[in-house]
Amino acid sequence: MHFTLDSVTLELTAVCNLRCTICPLGRGELKRSRTLMPVELVRDILTENSHFTRVNLNNWGEPLLHPRFAEILNLTNTLAPQAKVYFATNATLLDDALSGVLLSAKIHEIHFSVDGVGPHYEHVRGTGYQDVSQRIRAFIAHRARLHSSVRVCIKAVVCAATEAGMDDLVGEWRGVVDEIRLQPLLEFGDRGSRRSAPCPELRNSYVTVLSDGRVTPCCADYNGALTIGHAGEETLESIWNGERAERLRASHDTGAFPEFCLRCTEYRTDKCAERFAVNGDPKA
Repeated sequence: MHFTLDSVTLELTAVCNLRCTICPLGRGELKRSRTLMPVELVRDILTENSHFTRVNLNNWGEPLLHPRFAEILNLTNTLAPQAKVYFATNATLLDDALSGVLLSAKIHEIHFSVDGVGPHYEHVRGTGYQDVSQRIRAFIAHRARLHSSVRVCIKAVVCAATEAGMDDLVGEWRGVVDEIRLQPLLEFGDRGSRRSAPCPELRNSYVTVLSDGRVTPCCADYNGALTIGHAGEETLESIWNGERAERLRASHDTGAFPEFCLRCTEYRTDKCAERFAVNGDPKA
C-alpha cells in the first residue's frame, strides 16, 4: 500500500524560553541537540512537496525563537501556496511589531498555548498569566484593526495540575477566540503498557520533521525514538513508504509495540478525548 502525504510538521526549533512542568523540553528530558531547523532544509522540503495542503511550523520548541521565522513564513506561502499554515506559540514574545508580521503573512490558524488562568497557568508555565493574556488580547485587537482572517485558538493541556482550572479557562476565553481546544497530557511513565491497538498516526497522511532533519511519524516522539529517515537525504514520501516505516507499522499490527509506544499514555479526563488511541478508543 502506498501512502501519500499531504501535510507536514516542521519543528523549527528545539529550544524554548519557558520551562513548563508538563513538557519534556521544559523538564530537561530532550536528549537530542537543541537545534534550529536550517532555512535551506525548509526550502528543500517545501520545494519537493509543493502540493502540501497543511504545514505546521512547530513541534516541541517555541517557533518564534527562530531568528528567520518571518523568512520561513514567506517561503511557505511562496513554495506551498495552497497550504494552510498553522503554528502554536506560548505568546510571551508577542508585541505589536511581531503581531504585524504574523498578521501580514498567510497564516490559517495560530494556537496560543495557555494551560489555565491565574495560578493554574503560573504553576505549570512559570511565568505571569496576566502578561500573556494581555499579549494575546492585544494580538486579537490588532487582527480586528487589520481585518485579518487568521484564526485564533486557545490550546490547553489537561492534566492533574491543570484540570481544576479548565472551566475557568473556557469561561474566560469563550467568545474571545475562534476556538478553545483541550487535549490530554501525554505521559511517558514506566507504569507498564496501556496500548492495546495500533496507533492511527502510522497511517495518517502527515509526518513530523524534527529540527535536526530526522523524520518521525509521531509528533509526540520528542527524542526521535521512532526515526524512520532524514529529510536531508531523501523525500518525505519515500521515507513514509520506506522499509523503516513499514517495519514500524508491522510492529503495531502484530502488537509488538516499540518501547516508546508502550510507554505512551494519556491523562484520563472527561474534559477531552484521548488522541492516540492507546486504549483502542477512537481519536478525537
